Amino acid sequence: MAVDPTGIKLRVTDGALDVLKDAGLAFLESLVNTASSDVVDLWIFKITWVKIISIEVNPDGVALHFQENSGVQLEIKNLDFTVDLEYEAIFQKHRTTIEGFSVDANLGVELSWSEEEHLKADLLTCTIGAGGIKTSYSGITGDVINYLLTFYVKNKFCGIVNSAVPPVNSMLERISQPVKLHEGLNISMDCSLSSNIAVASHSIDTALKGMVFREGETYDIHSVRAGEEPVFSECDRAVYVGISEFFFNSAAMMLYKWGPFQLDIPEKTEELTIMILESVGLPQGAVQVKLSEVPIISISKNGLSADVRVRAHSVDQPDRKPLPVMCQLNMMVDVKGSHLVLISKDVKCEIHHENTISSALVNIGLEVGIESILESWFDKGVQLPLPEGLGLTQEKVEYHDGFLVARGTLKFTKHREADSSVLTA
Repeated sequence: MAVDPTGIKLRVTDGALDVLKDAGLAFLESLVNTASSDVVDLWIFKITWVKIISIEVNPDGVALHFQENSGVQLEIKNLDFTVDLEYEAIFQKHRTTIEGFSVDANLGVELSWSEEEHLKADLLTCTIGAGGIKTSYSGITGDVINYLLTFYVKNKFCGIVNSAVPPVNSMLERISQPVKLHEGLNISMDCSLSSNIAVASHSIDTALKGMVFREGETYDIHSVRAGEEPVFSECDRAVYVGISEFFFNSAAMMLYKWGPFQLDIPEKTEELTIMILESVGLPQGAVQVKLSEVPIISISKNGLSADVRVRAHSVDQPDRKPLPVMCQLNMMVDVKGSHLVLISKDVKCEIHHENTISSALVNIGLEVGIESILESWFDKGVQLPLPEGLGLTQEKVEYHDGFLVARGTLKFTKHREADSSVLTA
């Protein structure tokens, strides 16, 4: 079985643990008001309903680190919580509130890829210990009740945490869904995983296909020139985004399959321009432009380069000889927040025609036109497959043979109904 190429690769290091810890605390907050109606028998008790009312934890008491070949480990010290529960005892229903204070919790989350090639999380370990749990009961009977309920809550807490995993996986699945690159043209990017998650002691690497395609069209991922898979040689910065030639060449393949394109030479075009275009075989009216071959986009230490060859001919006068055009594009890109942006471009075109003066003028017009098209495509930047609220700051892009790597600080913006907060690492 052929291995799918990687278009985009992400590395998050322990330099981003403060941001990841903030995301972990947000996960704990999401457990508040989570209820469970599973029936559990405890000797003379039958627990019928439980709900977490509050969770309080000091961020300084939270530690998060990577677990090699597994995922992440979340350790919490001095956790306070309040739980409401209903139970049956001696054929009577009761409702009580249980308070937990100075409780320690240890959660181990395994990260892997699902059969659908999406990122998946599983609660691998969950332990509750130390601290104390109290109820409103007292005396010998109260001691028995407190013991049984304490035993139940410590064990049930992990069950409630585990019940929150499916919503987390729904969020992770959305991250792996196609990303819209252009709404009007139905252009998207396949963000499913190209290989399994790689977890080391100081980092997590996630490899994505990063295939650009038009919605509703079939495509063969192995027909695209793959290039080199991005390689990360360090863990000094909080986050790294690697983009290979495959990402850009899949976009080029999409454009090749999409064509031909039709342009119009307007009636109000200046007479001199009409004469110049006429002299190279392009009379006024509709012009069909077709890529002669799939453009090849290469990445080197000097940036991105592309060779584009097209043939243009008149739609209204199809007997005219097509005009061959060859353009050389050189570009530099950057990552701003969660978008890939164009920061410089240089376009050189050449048409093959016996009228050299007209050819030179047409070349200049083509170069200006292509630069304008590139600017419009990168107007807002190309969306990268990052979770909502995550982006890069203090970016630096390095070019290698076959791929580029953007590295920087990870920024997490948490949106609430009334306000928003930003944390960077």
